[in-house]
Amino acid sequence: MAKFNEILVGRYNRFLQKVLSMKGGPPSAQLSTEIQPQFSFPDLGKETRIFLGWDHFYFSANVPAGGVGNTSGVKIRNPVANNVIVVVEKITFSSPLVQLPFINRQVPSTDFVNLFTGAFMDARNRRNSSAIISTKNADALTPGATVWAGIGAANSTIDVIIDDSQQMVVAPDDSLALFQAPTNQALFVALWWRERALEEGELK
Repeated sequence: MAKFNEILVGRYNRFLQKVLSMKGGPPSAQLSTEIQPQFSFPDLGKETRIFLGWDHFYFSANVPAGGVGNTSGVKIRNPVANNVIVVVEKITFSSPLVQLPFINRQVPSTDFVNLFTGAFMDARNRRNSSAIISTKNADALTPGATVWAGIGAANSTIDVIIDDSQQMVVAPDDSLALFQAPTNQALFVALWWRERALEEGELK
């Protein structure tokens, strides 16, 4: 029998059962008749997010300079059929030269030339990411709309995401592309992100 204000998103109950080692049925089967949140799940630490269905991945690369007039790039794409949400937590650009990196989104769904998947950051994770990583350095194209750009001195590292509010959501059929503005210059990047399955109420 259905309960009043029954909570139908199972990952929150699984989280409480795992973190608190609780047995039996759902420990929090119903929402209170008054909204009374008590704590924020992230406050318990990143190591507990796996119990909320999140898997964590990373990718780092040195995309070499591609020759006169060519731009080096890295793309993270969330295919439309994956039914997962991707949240990028960390992006860094590094270079021994003066750098002018920028990030575009609304990039066409075609991948760049070289294909990769992310590696897991937690041994309890799935082995490979749902997001697809690709790199290129053989043309001057920088498709998409720019959402971030920066300037870095030689031998510097730029952290793009400073706090949680700056994390970037990559929904199904969306992508981010990272570029180095000077042509014929190597691109040193690192990406951290998390993924989970979309809930029914999150689907368009």
